[in-house]
Amino acid sequence: MAALMSFLGVIFSGGATGLIGVLFQRYFDYKAKQQDLELVKINNEHARLLAQMDVEKANRAAQATEKVAEEQAEAQVRSAELEAQARADEAAAKAYVASIDADRATYLDPKAQSRSKFARIMMTLVDFVRGMIRPFLTIYLVIVATVMFAWARTLAAPNGNSVIDPIQAATLVKSIIDTLLYLATTCVVWWFGVRPSQKAK
Repeated sequence: MAALMSFLGVIFSGGATGLIGVLFQRYFDYKAKQQDLELVKINNEHARLLAQMDVEKANRAAQATEKVAEEQAEAQVRSAELEAQARADEAAAKAYVASIDADRATYLDPKAQSRSKFARIMMTLVDFVRGMIRPFLTIYLVIVATVMFAWARTLAAPNGNSVIDPIQAATLVKSIIDTLLYLATTCVVWWFGVRPSQKAK
């Protein structure tokens, strides 16, 4: 019986030792898996940070590219505006030269000087009248419109007494004012509209 007890003791002690070994093995396997999982987490976090850095880098590159594209577009628009302004200035200069050429005395050129004295005098008179029509006409129209305005005001209320109906007077004064404004605008545009525009420096 002692042999049987010894045999059973060996079996149980071996089994217990084996069981303890299994428990230790499972514990170490568990710890190794925990370390592997921790390493995977660290690697995943590292990969996530790298991906985030790549996204931020791509965003910065896209923003830089977009900014460069916007600056290029603005430069092209500005260039087109400057080109259009240059063409407008050139057209204004050509129109001004054409206006001066149209007003230039053409009957007093050297060929006309070879004619008779009467013809020279008449050609001089034609050039003078043609050259002075614009300023004389402007001055005349402005003076006449101003006189008409003063006359209309006098008709409306001379010494506080109205010569014509107040509604008619108001209509007449308004018409004169409209005419004055129209003439002033026409004269200014005619005289200064054909000259090249001056740029503010």
